[in-house]
Amino acid sequence: MPNAALAQDFTLYDQLLALPENIVGEIINGQLYTQPRPSGRHTLAHSELMVELGGPFDRGRGGPWLAILTEPEVHFIRDTEVVVPDLAGWRRERMPNLPEDHRFDIVPDWVCEILSPAPPARTGR
Repeated sequence: MPNAALAQDFTLYDQLLALPENIVGEIINGQLYTQPRPSGRHTLAHSELMVELGGPFDRGRGGPWLAILTEPEVHFIRDTEVVVPDLAGWRRERMPNLPEDHRFDIVPDWVCEILSPAPPARTGR
């Protein structure tokens, strides 16, 4: 019976943290969703967007000054509602410093999801 008691102590966030490195996990509406890491084409599109957006936005050359980050772990409710957008941006006055750990508790001002031609369906765990 100790194993059953131990299993009950694992939160959804504990389960998310225990996922293999090649799996992305998100917690949405109390459900853990997983999907494989992006494909090469998806990653290329992601890189191209970062190059295009970096100058005007991330460096403040001709656009609003945003901190644009790749796949941040955004916590709408700490360790309870967690998403990992492809890109997210924060106005620097709202997030002047990066968090010390991997959790971003400040909701982004801007997010970008790259749609692949045949994205894998999210699977609940």
